[in-house]
Amino acid sequence: PVLATLTFGFVARHRRVSFSQTQRNFGVLGDLLTVVLFVSVATTLEWPRVLNGLALALAIIGVRAMSKVAESPRSPTRAAFPCARAC
Repeated sequence: PVLATLTFGFVARHRRVSFSQTQRNFGVLGDLLTVVLFVSVATTLEWPRVLNGLALALAIIGVRAMSKVAESPRSPTRAAFPCARAC
């Protein structure tokens, strides 16, 4: 696998294609096509599935937040300085 990766990198670097300025960014046409792409994707979505996915994402975020709160120490001062009250 390592030799294949190195060989691919060598060949890709040797045959590097350089783009002109007009090919890199399509300018206004590229911006317009990007908007059309997002609008067309949004019209094909099934919104009940999107809402189910949003509910699942919020549940995962909530569980992660609760687990981080549960594992954090009660007071950062006590964790950093164990003898803060006794000293």
